Amino acid sequence: MPDFTKAGRMPWTLEVNRLLKKLLGDIMGAYAAVTAPFSIAVNLRGYQQLMIDIVENRSFVHRLMDFCTRLSAGFAQIQLQHGAMATSIIDAWASPPLLSLKLFDEFVLPYTARVIGMLAPTGASWGGIWGCADVPEWKDLVYRVIAAGSTSVRAFGLDLEKRPDISLGEYKALLRANGRPMLCCVTAKVLGYGSNEEIERRVKEIMSQAAAGGGLILYGAMVPIETPPEKIHAFVDAGKRFGSYPISV
Repeated sequence: MPDFTKAGRMPWTLEVNRLLKKLLGDIMGAYAAVTAPFSIAVNLRGYQQLMIDIVENRSFVHRLMDFCTRLSAGFAQIQLQHGAMATSIIDAWASPPLLSLKLFDEFVLPYTARVIGMLAPTGASWGGIWGCADVPEWKDLVYRVIAAGSTSVRAFGLDLEKRPDISLGEYKALLRANGRPMLCCVTAKVLGYGSNEEIERRVKEIMSQAAAGGGLILYGAMVPIETPPEKIHAFVDAGKRFGSYPISV
């Protein structure tokens, strides 16, 4: 294992977390963001080569995944020790349709679940996983994220756009039945390039379908750097207006 306080860009991450805590600690805490084991493996081997490895040498891939699991959890633990309040696990390379659920169950789910388990008692949110729009039954991916022990589950805006049949209310009810809060976003496209009215309309739609009963965290997804500040203000104002209790949208 590397020295997480000295290797590569890791010291920079720790310094950014320290500054966030110093400058914004009375408003919010810093997150320990780490790449998930499977996505680390792709970064090390390359996606195409890792797929070949899975076909030709499964035992090697499992050994690699074990290493990546310890790497991911280790860096998260160091960030928590340096003042991060919680962990978010990012796993773009494991998101369908890049993997079938069969491969997901063998090479992704057990290893990410181990990372989350190694971060007790705070646990972690497996937030950077998406693609429920790309599996035949969208709930199958959601159940897997819950089974891994993720402390919350994201309903990704792009999944909802691709699959209008995915009911946000049903999504929220599924998570609530399993004791998980929902994270749901206004997409970067809407925030960055939509009108203030479009931003307000999307916030209102999310709140009307998923805010009742609590357990909803609304956020803006990857806000483009060129986004005018007034659009962020419109987003925040709409969240306050439609998300204040009692909910009446």
